[in-house]
Parts: sequence; C-alpha cells; structure tokens
Amino acid sequence: MDHQRSYINMGLSQEMVSSHRLLVKSSWGVADWVDIYGLIGMVRLNMEINRENVSDYEGKYEFAYGLGLNAILKPVTDMNRMGIWCGVQALRFPSSGKFIETSQLTTNEYEMNYDWKELHAYLGVVYPYQQYRFYAAAAGYLVYRNDTKKEYLVYGDERTYWGEAEDVYRSGLWTGGILGIEINLANHCVFSIEGLFYNTQNYEIKVGICQTGIEKW
Repeated sequence: MDHQRSYINMGLSQEMVSSHRLLVKSSWGVADWVDIYGLIGMVRLNMEINRENVSDYEGKYEFAYGLGLNAILKPVTDMNRMGIWCGVQALRFPSSGKFIETSQLTTNEYEMNYDWKELHAYLGVVYPYQQYRFYAAAAGYLVYRNDTKKEYLVYGDERTYWGEAEDVYRSGLWTGGILGIEINLANHCVFSIEGLFYNTQNYEIKVGICQTGIEKW
C-alpha cells in the first residue's frame, strides 16, 4: 500500500496541483531479471489557485489503475555488488470538482472533469546490503490530460448554464532523480521509502508495503 503526496506544477502560472494517493501494488516475476507489477487504488486531485477571486479546486477520491515494469540490466553478484536497473510506470485516474470565480457583478462556476494519464521512466543503480536495498536513478515524467469544463453563471439563487469546452494538456518531458530504500520482510514483501524529485516544488514522497516479484529485486 503506497501513500503518496505529489506536487506537480502544471506549467500554468497560477496553478499548483497536488495529489493524494492510496495505491496497492503487486508484482510478478516473469523472468529472473524482469518484474511486472499492477497498481490499483484511489487518487484525490487538488489545485491551489493563486488568485484572490478564484476558489481552490478540491476533487474527490477516484479509482486509479496502472501498470509498471522493473528490469535488472546488470545483476548483483559476489564480484559486482552494484546492479543496474530500469523501469517504466503508467497510471490513469479521473477527477471531478469545481472552481468558483467571483467579481463585483457576477459569479462564474466551472464544473471540471479531468482524465489524467502519467508515465514515468527510470534508469539507475541498486545496492543490496543484508536485508536492505538502496537504489537511485535518473527519472523522466510525462502528463497527458483531457479536460472538460462546464460554465454556469450564478445570480443570487439562479444558476444558468453558459457553455462547455474541452482541452488537452501535455506536460512535455520532465527530468529528475529518484532515491529509495527497501527493507525485506516476510513472504516476499518489502517496506519502502522513496523520493522522486524534479525540483524544489515538484516531487513525490512514497511510503508503503509492497509484494515483490523477484526476490533479487
């Protein structure tokens, strides 16, 4: 079970996006050097709007699912204590909520629906020591998001539908680094702490217990 809080600047000057994630991860060893894993759980998306006349966006917890792969490119041996690994992970979830924009004359309410898709890729090193496994990697990150917005004009108790618009957001490639530690538990499970950093404002912190596929990984 992963508990994550991530801060992602969407490239829009007045938005800060955060997501709270409760994810279950299970891995399967399809070869002695490859793990494939699945993710299911719940994600809540929030946005902080840095404008005095616009309320923040607060989504509800929505179902999320994903798939990933870890591969050992250079295994750890008695002669070589540091291995090389790579990985990819995709995650998708929806989010719905609203913004409210007020002025001296009118109040505009925006009902938002997001279809969020993200992709991570990693390449790094792993160093096992007794029951611990330390790892680090370079990381790449992409977000692809479909937005649907319905606008309403609010006058007192009256709420009038004004129109609907759709948009697509693409983040472009972000790069950063990942640091983590895993502690072996019983029954092919590990306790893990992981940090994924793009800069001081864009990061993920993950803490969880995961079922592993390949014991060496």
